[in-house]
Amino acid sequence: MFFFLQLLITDEQLRTQLILALTEDDRLHVDEVARLLTVLQSGVKVDKLAQTATTDGPEFLRKMALSWSESVLRA
Repeated sequence: MFFFLQLLITDEQLRTQLILALTEDDRLHVDEVARLLTVLQSGVKVDKLAQTATTDGPEFLRKMALSWSESVLRA
C-alpha cells in the first residue's frame, strides 16, 4: 500500500491519468472514487503504514526531493 502511495505521489503521469479517468467527460465519477477509497481503506493496516512511513519515510522524501530538483533543472 505504501508503495502505491509513493508511486502516486512521485509519478506525475500516473497522477494525471488517474485524475483524467476519474473526471472523464467533464464530470467526477463519484461511484468509482468511492470504490477506490473502499479498496484502499480495506487494504490499509494503520500500524504497518505508520511503521513503514517511519522507516522508509526519509528515503522516500529524499527521492521526492531529487525528482523535484531534476524536473526544475530540466525546465
